[in-house]
Amino acid sequence: MSTKQKVSDRTFIDVNGNEVDSMEQATGARYTLVQAGKSFDVQLGQAGAMPTMFAIFGFWTKIGNVANTTLNDKDDPGTHEDAASDIQEFLDGVTAGTWREAGTGAARGPKYDNAILAHVLFEQVTANAANGGKAAAGDLAHYAGRIEADKGYRAKVLANPAIKTGYFAELAKRGSTVPAPSVDGLV
Repeated sequence: MSTKQKVSDRTFIDVNGNEVDSMEQATGARYTLVQAGKSFDVQLGQAGAMPTMFAIFGFWTKIGNVANTTLNDKDDPGTHEDAASDIQEFLDGVTAGTWREAGTGAARGPKYDNAILAHVLFEQVTANAANGGKAAAGDLAHYAGRIEADKGYRAKVLANPAIKTGYFAELAKRGSTVPAPSVDGLV
């Protein structure tokens, strides 16, 4: 008989991020991946308000689904660290205005070519350094490797509106027919 290990903790939080006892007292929620030791907090509204209570439940449900999709993939189950990265990538996308569902079809956002993404990032970092900004942390290969290896970093790069604009401009230069999102949408 196998014993299951606890995957997550779900906590009600107040406006200061402190744990509270009930849904009615909460202004937000915390989802903790126990084995990864990582927590994700979100503030959702006024304590005791119906939309806030539904949003807390929905947050836990969706974030749990993201984790379970990674951890329970039948072909290639991920680690708890992978699940944490996928949750962060999803939350970064939502923060940037993109809701991504697993699977294919119109509901899913555009797929990004990591090589082009690294190229655009490196160009922008190099341009910023030339204008007195922070020096580049490495060469193009450094950024390409980091984007490939670290989903959380990739999500942060994609959450940058200037990078997304540059990405779609680069696609256009290369003759892509992929439509760029509107300024009011993803960028």
